[in-house]
Amino acid sequence: MEYVYFPLEKALLENFQSYPDSVKDSVDTLEITLNLDGIPLFKSSQSSLWPVLCGIMNLTPVRIFPIALTYGKSKPKNLDFLHDTVRDLNMVLKQGLSCGSKVLKVSLRCVVCDAPAKAFVKYEKLVLNDNGEIVETEFVVEGRKQPLIEIRERTLKNQEKFMRHRADDEYGIMTHENVTTLLKAIDEYNEGESLKSMQNRLKDIERTRHIKIWHDLSTIANHGHLVFMVSSLYDPAVHYTNAEYQNLTGCKKVDVQTKVETPEVYIVARSGSSDVEQLTYIDTRLECLEDLSVKLQTNAGNDVNDVMSFFHGDSPARQLESGQQKGGNSYCSGSAAKAQQAYDLDICFSCHYLSLTERQQLVLSGPLGRKNSLAKVSKPFQNLKKDELIRELNARHIYEGETKKDLEKLLTEELHGVQRVPALLYTNPTSTLESINCGKYEVLSFEPLHDIGKHIENVLTELPFHLPKKEATAVKDVLQCSIGGKDTKRTFDYRCALIILAKQSSQIISSNLVQELLSTLVEIQRIAYSYEAERTPKSVLRLHNMTWYHAILCREIFGFKLKELTTRKLYGNYYHNITSHAAIQHRLINGKACNVEEQERIFNTITNITKSTSSYHPSHIIGNIFIRLQAEKEMQIFQGSCDSKQEASVSHLASSLPAYGNTIIPSKFIEKHIRSWQAHLERISDFLLAGQGSWWVQQEHGNVEFLDGEGAESTHSQGPLLHHFRSSNFRAEEDYLAKCWKECLENGVTLPISVVRVDDGSGQMKIVRLLPEDTTKSKSTQLDDDKEQPQPSCNPTEKMLLDTEIVGFHVHPHDNSDLPPSELDDSEASNELNNPSTLNSVITITESINAKGFAAMPTADSTSCPKVDIPVVLSPCSISTTAGENSETGSTRELCKTKLGRAVDFVLGQSNEVLQFDKARQQHKQSPSDKFFLAKFMKLVAVMEVRVSKQQQQIRQELGQWEKEFFLRHNRVATQKDIATCTHAKLLRDKLKYAKAILNKIRNKE
Repeated sequence: MEYVYFPLEKALLENFQSYPDSVKDSVDTLEITLNLDGIPLFKSSQSSLWPVLCGIMNLTPVRIFPIALTYGKSKPKNLDFLHDTVRDLNMVLKQGLSCGSKVLKVSLRCVVCDAPAKAFVKYEKLVLNDNGEIVETEFVVEGRKQPLIEIRERTLKNQEKFMRHRADDEYGIMTHENVTTLLKAIDEYNEGESLKSMQNRLKDIERTRHIKIWHDLSTIANHGHLVFMVSSLYDPAVHYTNAEYQNLTGCKKVDVQTKVETPEVYIVARSGSSDVEQLTYIDTRLECLEDLSVKLQTNAGNDVNDVMSFFHGDSPARQLESGQQKGGNSYCSGSAAKAQQAYDLDICFSCHYLSLTERQQLVLSGPLGRKNSLAKVSKPFQNLKKDELIRELNARHIYEGETKKDLEKLLTEELHGVQRVPALLYTNPTSTLESINCGKYEVLSFEPLHDIGKHIENVLTELPFHLPKKEATAVKDVLQCSIGGKDTKRTFDYRCALIILAKQSSQIISSNLVQELLSTLVEIQRIAYSYEAERTPKSVLRLHNMTWYHAILCREIFGFKLKELTTRKLYGNYYHNITSHAAIQHRLINGKACNVEEQERIFNTITNITKSTSSYHPSHIIGNIFIRLQAEKEMQIFQGSCDSKQEASVSHLASSLPAYGNTIIPSKFIEKHIRSWQAHLERISDFLLAGQGSWWVQQEHGNVEFLDGEGAESTHSQGPLLHHFRSSNFRAEEDYLAKCWKECLENGVTLPISVVRVDDGSGQMKIVRLLPEDTTKSKSTQLDDDKEQPQPSCNPTEKMLLDTEIVGFHVHPHDNSDLPPSELDDSEASNELNNPSTLNSVITITESINAKGFAAMPTADSTSCPKVDIPVVLSPCSISTTAGENSETGSTRELCKTKLGRAVDFVLGQSNEVLQFDKARQQHKQSPSDKFFLAKFMKLVAVMEVRVSKQQQQIRQELGQWEKEFFLRHNRVATQKDIATCTHAKLLRDKLKYAKAILNKIRNKE
C-alpha cells in the first residue's frame, strides 16, 4: 500500500487563509466534515484509491481538500491509514487552530462515508459503563478467510487420486479414432474438426476444473454472520467414475463425486441482512478471483486451470449475487418472469434467461443507472425524481407516462426486477466479468434443498382440503405418523413423508389425479437429488415431462381457490423454480451438484462450536470458528457422511414404490392447456427431432406417451446428446432449443400437437396445422382458393392437413412481408402511400357511419368475420365519406405532403400532431442542415414513435381478438383469404405492416 499524508492543521490553516478577510473576520469556529471512501481507478484491475477528504462547512463557498491518500490493489487491510488523521484531529479539536493572534475553535460536524466504508471502519454497540450509564461504543470486527488459491491447492492435492492424468506427449500421439472415441464418451465430439484441434481441446477439457461458490447469512451469537464456501464440481471428463476408480485401486464403495464436491469454508464474516453490508466483502472476493489466472500443477507436472462457473444458494442469496430485487413481483433471479405469471407456463417458458452481463447492461444503459452505480449506490433506481425518471426512460427509448407513478411503473417493467449490477461488479460496475476471471460465471436458479422441500410442504399442507372428508383424515394420519412428532422438519423429513404418502395413496385416495400429483413430485425430487452418473438424455426428458405435468395437476386439483395457503405461496417462488428452471438446469448440471444441504449444515456446526467454546466476544467468535472447523475436518468428524446416510434412507423408502413407467399425458389436458403444451414441446424439441417412435408415441385416444420410464433406453442413436456446463450455458441451451423447434417446423417433423402457433415478431400470429404421417401431399402443396378448406376432425387430437394459407405461415410474400425501406423514403418515386388511387385500393371506406362514429361491418358470408363495430379510419388522402342520418356532411381532409407523414396518418388518423409532424418532416428534408428544423423534427419524431408504438400494440390485440372470434364462429383458423375478405381484418393487417415500417424508419434515425 502507498500512503501520503497532508497534516490536518496545516491544510486547515492554508484553506482558511484563502478566504477573503471579510469572511475570515466573521467566524470564530470552524465546523469541519471528514469524508472517507474508496475509488476504483482502472477498469482492468481492482486497484483503488482511498482518500480522506476534509471541508470547512460554515464558510462559503465550501472547499474540499485531501488529508490522506492511500493507494493499493484492494481496500486497506487495517485502520493504520487513519492513524495520522485521528491523531491530528484530536489535537485541533482540543487546542483549536492558531491563525495569527487569533485562535479558532474547531468542531467536527460529521464523518461522511458510504455504507461499505462504514462497515469496513466500525460497528456500534450499546454498553453499560462503570457508572451504570448506557453509552455507544465503536469496535472493529474483521472477517476471516482462507485465500481461494490456498483452497484450490489443497483440494487439488486431495483430488489428484480421483483425476485422469495424461502427459502432454500422450495427447500428441493419439490417433483420430482414439480422440474421437474419448470426445464422444463425454459428448464433446464435433463433426469435421481437425485432429490437432481435437487433441488440444481434449487436453484443455481434462485439465480444467470448475468451481462453484455458496454463501448464506445466519445468526450466530445474536448477530448476523455471512459464510462463504467453495467446492469443485465433479466432471466425468476430469475425474474417474466410481467404477473406474474401483478398477484402478480396488477400493469399493467410494463415492467419487461426493469426495470431489466436498465444500471448503472460504470466508466467515460479520454482516447484517442488508445488501449494503453483505456487499462490503466483494473486494476481498475480487482479490482472490485475480489469482484464478494462476495455473496449478499436479505432482505429475500437469498444469490445471480453475474456472469459476456457478453460484448456488437459496433465493435471497441468488438475488444478492445477481442484483435482483428481493421479493416483490419480479423475484426470479434467472429470468424476467413475474410472480403473478408463475402458473402460466407458456409465459414463464418464453421468458429468456438473463445472464449477468445482460443484467449489467440493463442497469448501465440509462444515465441514472450508470451514474448511481458508479457512485456505489446499492439501489441506483430507488427514489428517483420525476425528471430523472424521464431521462432514464428516454435513454431506454421509452417515451410514455405522464405521472411519476406511471414513470416508476414503466421503469420497473423495463428492469424486470433488476435493481443493480451483479454483486461481483458492484465496486467497479463498468468492468467485464472476463476482467475478473468470471467469464463463465452463472447463478443457478433452482436449488433442491429449499425449492423441493418447501414445495412438498406446501402441497402436503393444502392437499387434505381438496379431498373428501374420510380421505383427508387418512392423509392427515399418514402425515402425523411420518413427521407429526418432529419439532424441526427438514427437507429430508418432507421427502420421506411424501414417499410414504405416495405409497399409501392407492389405498386411501380414490382420485387418480391426486395419486399422479404425488407420483410426479416423487419423481421430481428423485431426479433433483440424482448424481452425475444418473444424468442422461432420458432423465432430462423425464424431468421436463414431470415438472410440466406436475404443474398442470396442481392447477387441476388445487385451482386458485385455496383453503389453507394463499395462491401466491403455493404458486410462488418454489413452484416457479421447479416448473420453469429445474429441467433446463438439469440439461447442464446434475441435481446433487446444485444441492446445498452440506453447506447449510455448516451453521449447525458453527452454532454448536460457538455455544460450547466461545466467549461470545465479537473478536473471538470468527477466529475460534475457523480454527475448530479445520480441526474437526482434520479429525474427519466434520458432519461425517450424514448426507449419504439420508440419501440411502430416501432411496430405501422409494424402492418400495412400484417401478416408474413412461410418462403419459392425457389428451384432455393437452387440449385444455394447449398453449403451455406447445411451450413444453418447444423445450423438448431436440427429443422431438428424432421423430415419433424414438422418444414418444401417440396412443389410440390421443394420449401422448413419452418413452422415459424405468425400462426405456437412456440414449438413442438419433439423439439428442447430453450437454454439459463445461462447454455450454443457459443462454446457449435456449438458442439450441429454439433452433431445434424451428427445424421441427421446417422439416415437417411429426409432432404430438395438432395446431402450432408461432409469433413472427411483427404481430402476425402464425397458426400451423400439421400433416398426418400417411398424407401423400407435400407440405408445400398450395390449396386452391376454389377448393373447400379441410375442416378439423371431430377428434381434436387427430392431425390435420397443413393449410399453407393459414395466417402468417407460408403465405404470399406480398401479404406477410415487411415493407421495404423505399416505401417510406421520400426520395423514391413509387410508393403505395404516394398514390391516392393505390391507397384507396388498400382500404376503401364505403360503410355507413352510425351515430357513435363507428362503421357497421358487412353482412357475414361463408368466410366473413364476426360482426363488430370498428372505428372509421380514413385513408391518408383526400376522400369524402357519406354521413349517416345523425352525422353532419363529410368534409375533405388535408393531404400530407411526405410519404412518412401519410404513413403516420394512415396508422393514427389525421390530427394536428400528424400534420405538424408532416410539415416538420418536409421542412427538414428541404433544409437538412438547418439545426432549428432538425430539432423541431426530432422532437416530433419522439412523439410519433410513442403514438405509433401504442397503436401497434392495440392493433395486435384487435387482430388477435378477431382471430379468436373467427375460430369460435367457424371452428377453424382464419386464412389469408378470410382476412382479405374481411374489411376490418384487412385494415388491421395493413396498419400493422405500416406501423412496423414507421417504427423501423424513425428508430434508425431517419
